[in-house]
Amino acid sequence: MEKFITVKTFTYQNELSIILGRLESEGIECFVKDEFAVQVTSFYSNAIGGIKLQVRESDLEKAIEIMKEGGYLNDKDYTALAGYNKNIVEEDIPQKHWSQEYKGLIIAAIIIAVLFIIYYQITGSMTDE
Repeated sequence: MEKFITVKTFTYQNELSIILGRLESEGIECFVKDEFAVQVTSFYSNAIGGIKLQVRESDLEKAIEIMKEGGYLNDKDYTALAGYNKNIVEEDIPQKHWSQEYKGLIIAAIIIAVLFIIYYQITGSMTDE
């Protein structure tokens, strides 16, 4: 299975929309990772590394050219992409791990449960007196 390469990360979904449309209009298949996690809980964007725009490894050079022409890729981003260095994340698609949305929901449920127990302990101890 061909690898998808993260070309650029974005903090918010609206930053991604224009370049995603441009790449897809050029026939480049794109995958967007963590888009829904950021939409649901936008304050987690930096914690999860933002929204990741990924393209097939075979389309990487063409995607870089398009992004440079449109001004979507600066020199710092391009340097990180050159030679597929360690700053680039390679991942197989589809992923077989829990998505960030489910992880966030589980953490939120645990926090709510703990707060409920604390509240119950505090109010229960007040009525015992």
